[in-house]
This record gives sequence, structure tokens and C-alpha cells, in this order.
Amino acid sequence: MNPVRLLVVDDEAPVRRMLLDVFRVLGYDVVAAASGDEALRLFAETDYDVVVTDLLMPGMNGWEVIERLRQIAPRVPVVMLTGSGPDIDLERVRREGVTLVHKPATLPGLRAVLHAVLAARDADR
Repeated sequence: MNPVRLLVVDDEAPVRRMLLDVFRVLGYDVVAAASGDEALRLFAETDYDVVVTDLLMPGMNGWEVIERLRQIAPRVPVVMLTGSGPDIDLERVRREGVTLVHKPATLPGLRAVLHAVLAARDADR
């Protein structure tokens, strides 16, 4: 069985490197993008099982990334990472079917979120 492929989108290089390291330790095949545009280009070239995106990024923010991804792959699971608290539109999170994770995320927390997201995806198949 092939490892699960993750696409991580975050404009902050230290966060991207940390997420790459964490997800690789967890056994995932992971690629990172520094922007929404780069993420969409990578997604068009390769299939990913889950997209993990930051919310607040210059240029294309996380919601815009999700909107564009949904046009390409409507059912791809998305995990949104955010350092923002009360400014999050929880109704939109539910409507878009996004799993929200607040920064700083822990290794056990990320592991649990990905297991849940992948289990829900597999149950839908």
C-alpha cells in the first residue's frame, strides 16, 4: 500500500519545515508549498490524499486555496491550520467540511486529526 500523500501549504518557512518533519515522522509522503499558487500548481501535477493549509497567508489565503482546490477535487479532505482564534468563521468551516486545527499543534494532535480525516474519507468511498 502506498503511503498517504499530503500537500502542506504555509507561507512561513520554519512552519513548513516543521510540518514536513512531523508528517514524515508520522509516515506520510509530504510535499510543501510556500503559497496558494504553488500549492495549486503542485496539486494539478499530482494527486494528494489530504491538503493541510494555513489560513492567513499573503496573496491567496487558506479559504481561497480551498475554493480553488474544490474546483479541481471537490472531495479532497482539507485541514486548516490557524493561529487566529475568535476571527474564524465556524459556520464556513462546517459548510466547507474543513477540519480546523489551532496553532501551535502538537504531534499527537496532528496524528489524531489526520487519522480522523482519513477514516472519514475512507468511509465515504
